Amino acid sequence: MNGEAIITEQPLPQVKIKASENRICSGTEVTFYAVIDQASNPVYQWYKNYTPVGGNETTYTYVPNNGDLIQVIVSSGDCTGFSDVFETIVFPVTAGITVSCENTQVIAGEPVTFIAETFNAGNNYQIDWYLNDQPLNEHGIEFTYQPENSDEIYATLAVGDDVPCLKEYFFESNTILMSVCSNYPQVFTLNSEGGYLCEFDYGILTLSGSEPGVLYSVYSENEQGNYVWYPFTDEKPGTGGPLEFDVSAGVFKIQAQNACFTLWMDGVCTFEYYNTTTPIVVSNNDIMAGTSVTFSVPAWREDSPAAIYIWNRSNQESYIGETYTCIPENGDYINAGMRTPCQNYDSDGSTIVMFVRDHNAHYTNWTGNFSNNWNNALNWDNGLPDITSIVTIPEIANHFPTLTTPAICASLIMSNSASFIGAEYLDVKSVKITKENTANQFHFISSPLANKTTWGNVFPYNQNAIWVREYWEGTGNWENHSIRNLVSNDKGYSYKGLQSGHATFIGWLTHGDPVSWLFYNNTSNDIDRDGWNLMANPYSSSLDWDLISGNATEAAVYAWNGYNYISWNGSVGALNQGIIPPLSGFFVKALNRGTGHFQITKTARVHANEIPYKKADPYAVLEIEVTDGTYDDRTYFRLNDLATHSFDHKFDAHKLFGIGEAPQLYSATDGLPLSINEFPWQKTTIEQHLCFSSGIPGSYTLHFSPKGIDPYLSATFTDRQKKVSFDLRMLSQYNFDYLPGEDPKRFFVKFSPTVEKVNTPDLQAYAHNGILHLLNKNQITGELHVVSTNAVTVFTSNFGGTDHQLFNLNLPTGIYIVQLVSENEIRNVKVVL
Repeated sequence: MNGEAIITEQPLPQVKIKASENRICSGTEVTFYAVIDQASNPVYQWYKNYTPVGGNETTYTYVPNNGDLIQVIVSSGDCTGFSDVFETIVFPVTAGITVSCENTQVIAGEPVTFIAETFNAGNNYQIDWYLNDQPLNEHGIEFTYQPENSDEIYATLAVGDDVPCLKEYFFESNTILMSVCSNYPQVFTLNSEGGYLCEFDYGILTLSGSEPGVLYSVYSENEQGNYVWYPFTDEKPGTGGPLEFDVSAGVFKIQAQNACFTLWMDGVCTFEYYNTTTPIVVSNNDIMAGTSVTFSVPAWREDSPAAIYIWNRSNQESYIGETYTCIPENGDYINAGMRTPCQNYDSDGSTIVMFVRDHNAHYTNWTGNFSNNWNNALNWDNGLPDITSIVTIPEIANHFPTLTTPAICASLIMSNSASFIGAEYLDVKSVKITKENTANQFHFISSPLANKTTWGNVFPYNQNAIWVREYWEGTGNWENHSIRNLVSNDKGYSYKGLQSGHATFIGWLTHGDPVSWLFYNNTSNDIDRDGWNLMANPYSSSLDWDLISGNATEAAVYAWNGYNYISWNGSVGALNQGIIPPLSGFFVKALNRGTGHFQITKTARVHANEIPYKKADPYAVLEIEVTDGTYDDRTYFRLNDLATHSFDHKFDAHKLFGIGEAPQLYSATDGLPLSINEFPWQKTTIEQHLCFSSGIPGSYTLHFSPKGIDPYLSATFTDRQKKVSFDLRMLSQYNFDYLPGEDPKRFFVKFSPTVEKVNTPDLQAYAHNGILHLLNKNQITGELHVVSTNAVTVFTSNFGGTDHQLFNLNLPTGIYIVQLVSENEIRNVKVVL
């Protein structure tokens, strides 16, 4: 040994892949072999598309796809050998041909080019074109000709022997049916009669016939009655026979179209979903014990099929039939679910609560002579109520009852402005509340009931003389209601009676905190339509608007007095102190687009004759009222440092116009009519339009009520038409005549930081023994007007040229305003004759 070592390098395994098939046909199983040398105890790992497959074998067998990548890795000791990647080439076992053209419906005489597309045809193939099963002398990829109606075109493909793996060598394409026209499609008739559908059912439209090569489409009316039609179903090709289409509810027509013309088929078909709600009415309510009554559901339509209901009495199934007759007890409640023609046991319907008077009932009337304590016998004319008592709360009382602890009675009767707070504490079986209406006058109304009722129960008499409406914010329109419509406590309504009468609500009083939907979805961009919601007073008492959270609405609320809207913004307004009467609706305007919620809580309940104390208004207010002897209207200017000169949703109130016969008085900011106009006064002169309109010509009177006007603030009224101005501290009213169509911006009010001069040492006016004396130290010249307190000019003269003038007015005894108009100023002096 000489200390030297000899190291020999072990050679890497040499690996190759060999396939059992040199030409792979689709679907053929192939075995791949690993061919190696110079390796001892080799370990094999096969890969397909770089994913391990197979086992430790010298072969791997499977059915390959075209383009698969096969590789094997061989390990021997510490050495590893990699084969080359074998990419499979798999040949299809079939070939094919398809034909197409740009349009299969063409006008007569129009040439059409047909194109053939082959698959796996190789290089040695032949195409043959056929027309109506007759061969053409056409063999190219394309051919062009002028088709006739109902021509059928197809092609065949013959493949040569240069394409491997084929099982057959002759193929036929699809067939193209040509529709060639020079006339309108033939008119067929829509035979379906339409009718009623239950929810989730489909109606069938049947067209009496069809033409091959013509396409038929169903169209539906976008909104019933607007005659705007939109595609409803996919097209169906004509077959030469009748066609059927499945549709849901709607109004439908069928349109036919060929290459030349589009034409409506005869007939229109209407399907409607059957109204499965159960708006129950009762033949009589407020009855004596032992009286039989019948419950029914008014027909949805005159032609609607009769319906069968499952009737429930006080939550117990009692009867199955069209109507239900029984002898109810006080507080029994009746509801129903439809059984036929559509099954809907959980339908949204009304609940009728029965008001039944026991023959031995104890009657006691609230007087409120002592307090609002229900449990004080001094407030009742016949003792405290008990479980047998029928209690009446009158319209007028010194105090109205407020319950804060549990109490009980059999029934409760209220009407109009009667007020009761504390329904959540009262155990009562039935309640009856009525609201009187004046003939031919719109009223806003709301339900004080927790249960839903129907207009058929609210107005059981003279129903053809009652017009009830609901306001829809989405359209900005009023929708008429029928006796079937449900009445709930989460929305307000409008109604008008052709005769005097009353609305009657019988049921259970609202005692929770109802939540209403608040909508701002109208897209008209009309300030008089967008975002307006008619809400409800859901309680048996008045509401104080200032105690309702208005985060989702503008600050103002709008009630209706029978001829004009009256508003309140939390500080001023014609709606006195913001008190909303019971059984009344009111408008609010949503702040944010979309759909939200509006909640009224029990904490907002008040008695109208016991309004909570409200802080004195710290800002100057000018209230102006217009009267015509029958109607009136009011508008307000309020000087508020927190406001701006633009519209402020926290302070200003829109002007909503009333009936055409009533006078309309308002101001305007940014072109918006306002009933309440708040703006800052920073000791600068501000002029505000005072606008007036009416549909009736006549004489009108403006009444001015300034409140809190700063001694250094002048408020001046100007009639541009008569060219007269007056200091509003001296003028309480102003008479004027009006013709419809006159400029509404006839008047304006000016707020100025300086008070106009009255009497000063250099110019003084006073009266003595019916004579007007004018002391004019500087002999100023001008015009003198004597104006009565109702703003009528009763005397006019020139003055000046002497330091003491006497004017024999010859006027009745009274208070007058002397207006001295000179070149540089106007002075108003109040004198007494």
